[in-house]
Amino acid sequence: MAQGRPVRSALLKRTLPAFAVSKDPIDYLAGDQHGEAISCEGASRRFGSSDQRMGPRSPFEDKIDSVLTTVGAQSSLREVLYKILVFCEIEHEFSEVEDFILNTPEARFSHLSQNPYTLIHMLADAQGLFFRGIDGAGSDLVGEDYAECTSKELQVESDVFFVKTSEAGIEAASLIDPRRRFEALMAHHPHRARTYRAFMRYLQQPRALSEITAFYENDSDLAHDVVRIHHVLSADFYIDKLEKAGVAVWIGAWRLSEAGEEILAGFDA
Repeated sequence: MAQGRPVRSALLKRTLPAFAVSKDPIDYLAGDQHGEAISCEGASRRFGSSDQRMGPRSPFEDKIDSVLTTVGAQSSLREVLYKILVFCEIEHEFSEVEDFILNTPEARFSHLSQNPYTLIHMLADAQGLFFRGIDGAGSDLVGEDYAECTSKELQVESDVFFVKTSEAGIEAASLIDPRRRFEALMAHHPHRARTYRAFMRYLQQPRALSEITAFYENDSDLAHDVVRIHHVLSADFYIDKLEKAGVAVWIGAWRLSEAGEEILAGFDA
């Protein structure tokens, strides 16, 4: 077994939940997207970001769904986009956000397919971030002279350029907080809860996939579910699920993310 990221075997793909437009944000992020930009329309209302009464969707709900679609469209960018939304809940200068991105585990160890500039503008285009430019005198670049500027044009015109998460971005981030994703994961198959917790405790130290596989296969008390065609779930299935929940992260080896450490501390409190 390789030391790196789990290989997506045919079995693993079969046992992961398939994507459907009717899923909530957590299921959306947990499905196999195959790099496609798939709509998450309606997810905000179904998952409870607004009241559940029937009626026309609000523009705010559409903005939330736009952010969720962008975050979940490419699995390799999912966590870093989520982290940008959270980081920018406090306004930062553009270069500070770029530096933050470059220091995430996703950028340092997983070779992001987009640069920080592009990632920030992706979220802005999805209405998850908004920008504020100021000139050399410290005045905001607002008014009719700048009303027709695109975000990139406004950035060029600005002496200092700030980034902040929009209200829709804040709501979207709260819907896919790792705690919520992990709770949903545990609730979906309650009999696997002990196994997920055991994996999390084991991942308090960086582990090679071969070590994780041996840990799993040598503990008969963990959930070794038999799925389709009499196949037994393997360790990489659980690692994949924990990564999608934002609980495990690849740093040259597998270990708990910061969110995973906080969740585990809650178990042991």
